[in-house]
Amino acid sequence: MTERTPQDVLRDWLPHALMLALLALSGWLLARVFAPISDPVLLAAALAALTYPILFEPLNHLARRRLTFLDDAWRRTVVAAIATLAFILILVSPLVLMLLTTLEHPGDAFTVLYGLARRDPERIQQVAIMGEERVQAMLALYPKIPLQPGEVRAFLEQQLTRSDVGRTFLDFLLHGTGGFIAQLALALTSLFYFYDFGPRVVSSLLAYTPLTPHQRVLLRRRFQSAIYRLMTDTLGTALLKGLCMGAIAWIIADFNFFIVVAVTTFISLLPVIGFTFVWLPLASLLWAQQHRVDAICLATAALASSWLVHHLGERLTLSLDHRRTVWLSFLLFLSLIGGLIAFGVKGFVVGPMAVVFVVVLGSFWLPLYGIGDVQ
Repeated sequence: MTERTPQDVLRDWLPHALMLALLALSGWLLARVFAPISDPVLLAAALAALTYPILFEPLNHLARRRLTFLDDAWRRTVVAAIATLAFILILVSPLVLMLLTTLEHPGDAFTVLYGLARRDPERIQQVAIMGEERVQAMLALYPKIPLQPGEVRAFLEQQLTRSDVGRTFLDFLLHGTGGFIAQLALALTSLFYFYDFGPRVVSSLLAYTPLTPHQRVLLRRRFQSAIYRLMTDTLGTALLKGLCMGAIAWIIADFNFFIVVAVTTFISLLPVIGFTFVWLPLASLLWAQQHRVDAICLATAALASSWLVHHLGERLTLSLDHRRTVWLSFLLFLSLIGGLIAFGVKGFVVGPMAVVFVVVLGSFWLPLYGIGDVQ
């Protein structure tokens, strides 16, 4: 056997080194291309992962039974479009609720929405004034909320005036200054593609792992279970607390239902502050106005509703793989804080989803290598 010279080694490895260098260069170029749109795309990916099991999957299951004349690819595309549209409707529902609870004639809400779609200056001004008034009423109940009515009105006027998605998106592409509307449009467009192509990309990636087909199915079920638990423990609990607190405040003291629901739902998502921030100012306000019986009734009903919602959530999560544990709740607590600091409002989605990925993948993959117990 002849001895290999350094030239032989170089001749063998140089093509591979050049290929790896070309791959690294392509990856660097792709990272540079994606860098300006990383925030909206990351938000879309987190939203897709969060809503896929509870929004896309039920619709896809229904379409699989009803739309039998479509092949799998077309059916997924249609369902992805419907799921994205459903998410947009959920996104604008707070605005519709504000209009319904503020306008003298609820039927005028659709007229206002039509005017906003046409960018009618009169309707834009009307909604901006309504938003300012809602913030003023909110500050009358919760003076520590860091909102300024004038700034909210200016923000609404600016964003609704620039609601021409096509023009703002072109500004975002050409100048990098499209604002909130352009980034939201990009995120929703990306959400559609994540719904449509995301599962196939994930399946292709899992095919390169040492997992068996049964383990891949189990991993998918584990992820869905974690999403259900997250939705029950965070968003579902916060929304139910908001509805209960809004009804209690409206029935006992005739407080504005929409304001109390919005504040309670948002505050219940925040760590540290918690539910006490919602009912205590209302009870204190009633007590200062000498309505002491109403204050006691409101505080008692609020605490009772919080206890009932908490235990209802526990019962709903008993059948899930990822049950409530102190360490998981602590991770969610930290993910909300870190997500808000790092990504702003988007952190409400990105932070918890990061925890879900770490918990699911860690609890499933590490036992395969002898670390921890197999569940």
